[in-house]
Amino acid sequence: MKISRLESLRDGIFAIALTLLVLDLKVPQIKEQDIAINLASQLLSLLPNLLSYIISFIVIGVLWIGHHNQMHFIEKTDRNFLWINMIFFLTISFIPFSAALLGGYPFQKISIIIYALNLIFSEFMLLAVWNYPIKNKLANLEATPELT
Repeated sequence: MKISRLESLRDGIFAIALTLLVLDLKVPQIKEQDIAINLASQLLSLLPNLLSYIISFIVIGVLWIGHHNQMHFIEKTDRNFLWINMIFFLTISFIPFSAALLGGYPFQKISIIIYALNLIFSEFMLLAVWNYPIKNKLANLEATPELT
């Protein structure tokens, strides 16, 4: 498999994960006669979801940039490397759920733990995506990539 196919899959998964994040932000449904009174308070109640969205969007962006930069050095792939990437993508695709859980229950220990574990495992897998090709001679560290 060409590295470009892996990069295309990555871009699709990241794009979907970023899109799913925003779906947890719902416009409040308020009766017209109550809009002036309730809209501000309803919008304020969205704050945990909004913060979870912003933090998660930035985290996913950092992970995408990290993976993007790593791929500049990768020259070839093998089955194990593909599976390591698939597990990494699995952790990325779970972030919208853990972010929604955190936004919905921001002060519950279990939601904080699930979100934190999701981010920790995502970072661990990004490290594995880097270490495996280095140890198995799939990367060229002498390359001078354009990191754009």
